[in-house]
Amino acid sequence: MGRLGGAYPSEVIIMYYAVHVEGGKEDYIVDLIISKLSKNIYNEVFTPKREVIRKKQGETITLVKPVFPGYIFVDSDNIKEFSTAMLYIPKYCKVLGKNELCGEFVPLTDEECLMIDTICGKDVSRLLKTSFISITEGKKVTVITGPLVGFTGKVVKMDLHRRVGYVESSMLGNRIEIPFPINFLTLKNE
Repeated sequence: MGRLGGAYPSEVIIMYYAVHVEGGKEDYIVDLIISKLSKNIYNEVFTPKREVIRKKQGETITLVKPVFPGYIFVDSDNIKEFSTAMLYIPKYCKVLGKNELCGEFVPLTDEECLMIDTICGKDVSRLLKTSFISITEGKKVTVITGPLVGFTGKVVKMDLHRRVGYVESSMLGNRIEIPFPINFLTLKNE
């Protein structure tokens, strides 16, 4: 049985570890790891991204930014060897979640791994796409389509001006707010 109590076939075990990196260098570090470290010590290394909608000179543009600035994630069956190999990456990088009592690295929980895969998918881009919302006359926000649909009950705030909805979750035992990109399908005035 997989780590998620049978939610995955037995041969699929998700073991993501969080790696703290210099903010703004997430893609650079991922590229360094892919080019310099042996593929035998990790299965996948990635940084989840999100679409960011901005208006510039009257035009709507879509940018891509990290969901978790300053962090990348690695799926590894040999995290000790991966952590040691990271010493040869010429930028600050540290695998997080080391248990001080036993000296072992602790992976993200099953729920955290599933949350990352749910919001950003398992394809190469790992992109959190825009969710479309509707706002009724009573200022009730309804998620119409997109990744935010599955997290409607966990939305803690909406920044309509910046077009971001925040979902409360946890990561390595800490409470975090994950920014979800939103756009309006309909906006009815009062």
